[in-house]
Order: sequence, then structure tokens, then C-alpha cells
Amino acid sequence: QVQQRQAANLRERKRMQSINDAFEGLRAHIPTLPYEKRLSKVDTLKLAIGYINFLSDLVASDRNATQGAGGAPGSHGIHQPPREEPKKIILRGSYGSPFTAHSLSWSSNKENGCNGIMFAKVWTPEDPRSNKGMTHNGPTFSVDS
Repeated sequence: QVQQRQAANLRERKRMQSINDAFEGLRAHIPTLPYEKRLSKVDTLKLAIGYINFLSDLVASDRNATQGAGGAPGSHGIHQPPREEPKKIILRGSYGSPFTAHSLSWSSNKENGCNGIMFAKVWTPEDPRSNKGMTHNGPTFSVDS
């Protein structure tokens, strides 16, 4: 019985280590500044969910704009999408959050790759202490704790 308990404890330790490693991998993809403390698991998940929802909305709105402009699948006409302002995400933490605000903005002047798939290089976030980052031109979502 002692061996069974030790085996169960080992399995649980491995399971928790696997979960913690996955969170560290996810945190590695969330841009933070050196002076910010480490994001909690809850904040990490909220940021990931919010970002995924934002990207889903962005893809859906892009599909709708493409189909509405005569760029439906199977059409052979050349169609230029309208020029868009750079998009920006601003995350605002609530009271007690480990961060005050964070932003991500991007724009592209490249054409889509094959099958509408685009690839991007690693980006660097703006320094929120600079004044140029205080303007806002795009969609916003908040993260509440």
C-alpha cells in the first residue's frame, strides 16, 4: 500500500510539473517588461483567451470583408483589400493586477500567402512609458480579474 501511495504521488507530481511547464511555455509568448512580476496562471489564461477571441473576431471580420468585396472563394478576379490603419490591442488590468496596461499593434503591407495563410516574425512590444504608445486607433478588450 505504501508503494501504491508513492506511485500515486509520483504521478501527481509529474502531472503538476507538466501543467506548470505548459503555463511557462504560454507565459513565454506573452510580452512583459523586465520590471513586471510574473503573471499568475489565472491572468495568463485570461490573456490567452482574450487574445484568441480577438484573433477569432479579426479573422471573422476579415472573411466577411473579403466575401463582401467580391473576393469569395473560387472567384478569379484580382481584388485589393482596403488600406487599414494598424490594429491595436490594449489590455487593462483591474485593481491588484500585476500590470497596468499593455498594448500590441501591427500592420502589414504584404500580400497574403497561399490559402490566405500569413507568417510573421517575432515582434517586440512598445515601451508603455513612451508617449507615442498612448494613442489608440483600433479594437480594444479588457481583462478583468
